[in-house]
Amino acid sequence: YFDFDEVQLKAFLSETDVRIKETADLLKTDTDELLEPAELMAQACEQIAELSIQQDRDKREADSRQQVTEREKEQLESQNQVLREQVFRDALTGLYNRRFFDETMANEVRHASRKNAPLGILFVDADHFKRLNDNHGHQFGDAVLMRIGEVMADCVRNSDIAARYGGEEFVVLALDTTETGLKVLAERIRHTIETEEIRRGGVRVPVTVSVGGGTQRSST
Repeated sequence: YFDFDEVQLKAFLSETDVRIKETADLLKTDTDELLEPAELMAQACEQIAELSIQQDRDKREADSRQQVTEREKEQLESQNQVLREQVFRDALTGLYNRRFFDETMANEVRHASRKNAPLGILFVDADHFKRLNDNHGHQFGDAVLMRIGEVMADCVRNSDIAARYGGEEFVVLALDTTETGLKVLAERIRHTIETEEIRRGGVRVPVTVSVGGGTQRSST
């Protein structure tokens, strides 16, 4: 991307390594103990969730001490909604994240069992994603994940839950759907991604996904 030759690249990496260590010494930080970016993001999401829970608790305590006007309540609810969106949305794709999916799935399984309603789940995995990253770079890999997320959001119904499960894995919770309906949705997602015009440097890069799933059937 920067048009480095081998000598320039080695010099750049060497200088970067020196500066990281110098900065770590200033901040008294052991760079060998730093977490991976995904782990740091997970910790950040947990802390945001705790802040959201604390804000809800503070709101209830404030309501018990004094009467809050309707306008103030609406503002608090709007702020809480924004926080919830930040906590439960994947930063890269804009889909729901795994935490939201896991919580929602547990509730929907119980609900479907109670109501004797069908429930379906699809797992979508980008094929050969490591090779794609190695050949075209992580920035392009992120762009591919974003496009897969957009396709999935377009393909599912408003009642379905589409989420990024982790890395290049995605998942859909399809409410009140039959086995046939789930197969149709799976093929729609697979075919749409396969035919997407995803390009790098003007050249189309083939991207495909594998899709598998199952249903929790009603007893009727």
